[in-house]
Amino acid sequence: MKTLLIAFLIFFYFLPTIVGRKKSNAGAIFALNFFLGFTLIGWVVSLVWALTNDNKPQTIIVNNNIPDNIHQTTNDVSNKIAEKRRELYGDLNRIKSLHDQNIISEEIYNQQKDSLLNKIDILSHNESGVSVLSEQQIQHPVYIPERKKSTIWIWALVLLLLAIIFYLLYYKGIIFSDNHKQDKEAITNQIEKTYFDITNDSYNYHAGSETPFYNLNSGEALAMRFVSIIALLSGSAKMEAKNIDVYNFIDSSSAQVKYDLVREIKNVKDTLHIDMIAKKIGGDWKLDGQKAFGDDKEEQNKPKVKGNETNYALPSNADNDDNLINKSLLNSSEHAAYKVTYYNDTDNDSSGQAETDDRYLILGYKKIYMIVNKEVVKVWHEKKYIQEDESYITETKEGDTFTQQFDDFDIDYKSGKIIHYSCNDIPLNEVQVQDRFLK
Repeated sequence: MKTLLIAFLIFFYFLPTIVGRKKSNAGAIFALNFFLGFTLIGWVVSLVWALTNDNKPQTIIVNNNIPDNIHQTTNDVSNKIAEKRRELYGDLNRIKSLHDQNIISEEIYNQQKDSLLNKIDILSHNESGVSVLSEQQIQHPVYIPERKKSTIWIWALVLLLLAIIFYLLYYKGIIFSDNHKQDKEAITNQIEKTYFDITNDSYNYHAGSETPFYNLNSGEALAMRFVSIIALLSGSAKMEAKNIDVYNFIDSSSAQVKYDLVREIKNVKDTLHIDMIAKKIGGDWKLDGQKAFGDDKEEQNKPKVKGNETNYALPSNADNDDNLINKSLLNSSEHAAYKVTYYNDTDNDSSGQAETDDRYLILGYKKIYMIVNKEVVKVWHEKKYIQEDESYITETKEGDTFTQQFDDFDIDYKSGKIIHYSCNDIPLNEVQVQDRFLK
């Protein structure tokens, strides 16, 4: 189908050349079509040019009666021409003799010889013009513009037909169509239906093929059951997927999808940002059971407290080569590193507290890395950089906003949470990172 489409487009592009291929100026039409056809104006001009008629002269023979003395006149002219030619050849022999005797130079000889030969050519041409005047007819060519039947309406009909065919191919989705349109709709419908059915207790919650999930374990199945029970008892629990975006097809049976999962229990709402891979299994699209219930990147990177020890979960894309730290960055003097000494979580502790972990912020290569205990726990990608007075504001593609003032940072998360970090500026080579986070 792609080959057919390419062939059709090439044919359509060079249509002016094809139409005007038999015209006297076909080469000029081709040049205009080839070099300026892509501008549309050039294509239209070359097509109109190809459709115009050539004014080719048509020779009409007109018969005239010739006077009786035409033969005598013709003979007199021929004799005079012959006599003059003999004189010129005699002059040519004389200058050659003078040249051979070294009486005239080579230059003068060549000039006179060229002049005599030119006169002889003119005589020969005039002699050929004295044609068969002894015949009873003489031919006078009269040029009358040839009337050529117009073919503009034929080509207009062809163009209209091609336009109709092109529109039908596009309408049927054969060309310039989204090859995954039906799959995108199927995935979107599956996601919406899944959370609706969970809320309405439509699944048996076994990690088998009957559920719209793959990679489902007993923990996720229990979470599904819990939501259903709450919904049945209170009548006010629900889950709903919004802003569904199927943004990349890995292959015909795997697609990356992201959406906002809105959970509401007894009028208390929260939103999780889901990013997962949907897979086509047995002809149906299924969701990742490990991520369908809140594997949010922001939630992943919140500290998980166990006793007096604080552990930080790695980002889901930590193994993505794009998020690894280039070793050259750690030896660069053009970028900055900041060691966190004090932070203030506005949601939990208004007075703030000292940082007990080895936490760093690295700014470089349009990315911001957060490193905790030698591990990369978060990566932001710069979207927009703004300077306002003494503050530097970085808007990230992840939706979070950094405001830097001297060595202090405020991270305004898209969830509404704000964390203030007080830092010390340090050389980049003092930051220690595990090798698995380097490239």
